[in-house]
Amino acid sequence: MPTGFLSKEFMFDAEKFTPQLRQILVAIQDHLNQVHPNQPAYLEIKNGGFLIRLRQDDLLYIEKVRRLKKVTVVTTNNRYEVNGSIHELASHLTADNFFNGFQSYILNTEHIQTVNFTLGHVTMSNGDELNFSRGTIKKLRDFIREK
Repeated sequence: MPTGFLSKEFMFDAEKFTPQLRQILVAIQDHLNQVHPNQPAYLEIKNGGFLIRLRQDDLLYIEKVRRLKKVTVVTTNNRYEVNGSIHELASHLTADNFFNGFQSYILNTEHIQTVNFTLGHVTMSNGDELNFSRGTIKKLRDFIREK
């Protein structure tokens, strides 16, 4: 089954080739998730010289580090500060329970413990409290209602 097309024309142009490659890799991951639905999805991140493989179910949230091209990945057991962007990591998340309607966060809605829609407070399953504006918290409420 074809999953995409990589043009030789863009092979040496990273700006055009990388998005094409990412799109095909996401399509392959989606296909694998359909073929093997019981197999957990993973997110691979580079941390220094290490490649860390995290179960997507274990991700609580991803937070952008202000003024740096870094993000903090928070899991049920650990925190990792890695180079990259929110959008980059979002493209690798395959589960439908990730809400990335924020500019600086991606939340795993399965790990939200409480939401105070009036004050804009979200408490995650590890006890971390995150604060959001009214407009942003409204997007989260709509996302949760649609699920």
